[in-house]
Amino acid sequence: MLLRQPKGMVINMKTKKIICIVVAMAMLCLVAACVSETNSGGSGGGSSSSGSEGSGGSGGSNSGGSGNSGSGGNNSSDGSNSGGSGNSGSGGSDGGSGSGGDTQVQFPGDGEDGEDGDNGDGEDGEDGGDSGTGGGGGDSGNSGGGSSGGDSSLSGTASEVLGALVEDLKNSGVDMPMTFPGPPPEVSPELAHNYIGLSEDDFTRLVVSAAFSEAAIGTFAHLISIIQAKDAAAAGEVKRLISGSDGFDPQKWICVWPEMAAAVDSGSYVLLVAARIVVVEAAIDIFGDTGGSLGEVVTFWEFAGE
Repeated sequence: MLLRQPKGMVINMKTKKIICIVVAMAMLCLVAACVSETNSGGSGGGSSSSGSEGSGGSGGSNSGGSGNSGSGGNNSSDGSNSGGSGNSGSGGSDGGSGSGGDTQVQFPGDGEDGEDGDNGDGEDGEDGGDSGTGGGGGDSGNSGGGSSGGDSSLSGTASEVLGALVEDLKNSGVDMPMTFPGPPPEVSPELAHNYIGLSEDDFTRLVVSAAFSEAAIGTFAHLISIIQAKDAAAAGEVKRLISGSDGFDPQKWICVWPEMAAAVDSGSYVLLVAARIVVVEAAIDIFGDTGGSLGEVVTFWEFAGE
């Protein structure tokens, strides 16, 4: 004898089966979602690592922040972009290319790809940051010879410039010893060291013309010289050589010495004076006023006497 179950029971069993299937599918989806969340979090961790190194290069905390958001490779890419934008200096492009690549693909379980974002060249980005400073110091002027005399309105040969300067000194009332009449004689390369303190080679290399005015009687230590150099840079070197240890000798007179010896430049011209202090100071003032500019005065000899 066959026993039949009531219809209501049959419906209930079908319903249970359907419910079980639905529950099983929900469980599968839940498990898959958990696995995806775990892997996606791994990817976010990789992104955070990339963001950390990117921030080292760019100094931007946004890189680390986007890495921690755990949204997969995209955040790693955002971290790298932040690194790139920070490194606008040299090397910045390396930081920008830091964590691109595989991390931009958002597949569940691709956490390992997210870690590839750690290849970001954050260190290179840091190098780019260091390149922000640059530039070097300016030239220090004439080495050992003081600052340059700049532009000058002086023109003509050394003899012409010196003749006008001596005439101005006489007209100003400065007491000077008698000098030889006529235009100041020119200096030859062979006698350059005696009158202007330059060797023959340096004279040929640096000088266009030179002239001197000296006391007619050797018992007065008095000499004024003008050197016309090839240009302002050469004038700076002439001044340095004149005032150096191998330059002009203030003790070249037999029994007398000048109170002061000094050299100064104006444009491409150099004034050398070895005489009484009042003469030296007056000659420098006239030389600067006539030229319109004056370099640093180098006083390389002072003798007060007994």
